[in-house]
Amino acid sequence: MLDWAADPDQVFHEIVAAALEVSHGWLSERDPARCEKASARRAMRRERQVWLRDTMPRSAKLFAPDEMLPLLARLVGAHRDQTTRYHCTDYHWLVLYEVLDVFTDRTNDLVRAGMRGANVGPYRIGKIDFDDIVTHFFHDTDFLMEKLADAPESVKRQLGVRQETWGLVAGLKPHPEEIALTPITGQGEPRIARKPGPRTRRLAAYPPGRISAQTEWYYGAGAAEWSTVRQRGPR
Repeated sequence: MLDWAADPDQVFHEIVAAALEVSHGWLSERDPARCEKASARRAMRRERQVWLRDTMPRSAKLFAPDEMLPLLARLVGAHRDQTTRYHCTDYHWLVLYEVLDVFTDRTNDLVRAGMRGANVGPYRIGKIDFDDIVTHFFHDTDFLMEKLADAPESVKRQLGVRQETWGLVAGLKPHPEEIALTPITGQGEPRIARKPGPRTRRLAAYPPGRISAQTEWYYGAGAAEWSTVRQRGPR
């Protein structure tokens, strides 16, 4: 499980899995090594670069397609691992932000085109509110604040900007340890838990209103247990 700011419910778990696997699958299926001719391999490399630039423009400045593919694979594995909670760096959060952004946008396109929703895991979901997801499940979005790259050192200290965040917004490629998914262990280790799923598998929208106001009609018995966002200290 990735170290979200709040424990994910079953629907969000499926949305994240689908978003990561769609992006990973697209890159994996277009492996230039599968092409016999050099010209075809060059064309495939260009196609991957254009796709990455168009769908994940911020991440494309930091990762080549051949670097993004194994990173997505590691995120898929950590997300599916329900026995361990993994610490994510801002480089991971940026990738997660962009894959979720493009996935929710394309899912919502189906609704705008007249469909009643998209199949996401066992659920059929109408509109997905990306902004609400970010507000609830992301610790912060400092990794989007490109102006931090030019901020004076005193301002960065005052704002509590991490060196890792500064490197990302400055366009610096990550060190190996900055893209390692590290298990969270030791005293005070966050518990592994997931909120129950909704009573129905057909959802007009997700989240159902504001997540902080989720009620028993959505989650069923035990909803009160999950009504409070898990509080944690600085990452």
